[in-house]
Amino acid sequence: MQLYDESSFNKDELAVSSRDMFTPPLNEQRHIINEYSQSGKFTRYDGEKSGWNFWNGSMVGGSSNLMSGYFHRMKPKDFKLRSAYGEIKGANVVDWCISYEELEPYYDKVEKVVGVSGKIVKHKFAEPRSTPDLPYPMLETNEVTSWFDEACAKLKFTAIPTPRAVLSQNALGRDGCYYSNFCGSYGCSSGAKGSARAALLQKCKAKVITDAFVYKLDSKKGKVTKVYYYTKMGIKHVVNAKIFVLSAQAIESSRLLLNSKNREFPNGMANSSGELGKTLSFLLVVVAVVALSSRILQKSSKKHSCKQDSFLTEVFKTGMTIRMDVVFTRVGL
Repeated sequence: MQLYDESSFNKDELAVSSRDMFTPPLNEQRHIINEYSQSGKFTRYDGEKSGWNFWNGSMVGGSSNLMSGYFHRMKPKDFKLRSAYGEIKGANVVDWCISYEELEPYYDKVEKVVGVSGKIVKHKFAEPRSTPDLPYPMLETNEVTSWFDEACAKLKFTAIPTPRAVLSQNALGRDGCYYSNFCGSYGCSSGAKGSARAALLQKCKAKVITDAFVYKLDSKKGKVTKVYYYTKMGIKHVVNAKIFVLSAQAIESSRLLLNSKNREFPNGMANSSGELGKTLSFLLVVVAVVALSSRILQKSSKKHSCKQDSFLTEVFKTGMTIRMDVVFTRVGL
């Protein structure tokens, strides 16, 4: 795991997209995928042999370095799925133990610390906010998005701009976006993208230990007291501290907690329910590609090539909504 800064990133499409510049080789960091069928059977895939790679950004700051920076908030009902929609046969849907109202002040704080740009548009599905708008103005937009907005209006869909963790102006000791046409999947050379590295780690006075693979946590009286890690040379180390923050996303966090069994936590830490690591949910992504003449796009070539619009429409009796992010990207042919 490398420690990069803005000078480390460029717009090399081959290195980033074809040669796994920011992900480890599968023979070094293996993973196993079990694909279940409706009959209950599963097929086991070895990542190294199948080439099925789930790694995304093995570096300090993780995949937030490479994100597109869509910064949606969850809805209040997302925290109360069972209460809102009822039980589902064969599923273990439950309500969260915390509510949107409890998290809202932290949503607001993170938007300010990370640097989120955009514009809040009021609509009937909007989640409650303690502030009327996002901290920074919207990024510039591609003129093609006006076609999308007009189509949504005709179809009676609500079109809203997507909040972005990308600074639209110089702020927070970082430069604003300079609209390079490369955003998602690429590191940000301006510092505009609010990755964990750019927004937080580069500003703190902590010592960052790179190439450290944490494999176990230890506890005393119900609190984590130490962590164990390997260096890239296979040497074991132990770190003792009063406070630990585990923030390795869903899969790696679950792995570490399950690997940290002891007398206090015989089933793994934070696993009194027995559900840890069992109900992983993915964001469903459907991609449609539309080719437009370069002459049509010529007038808007200097505008932001990754402008997102979302639309919300009530399509189910439960009140569930569909949200779609539309990305306009100019591609060289």
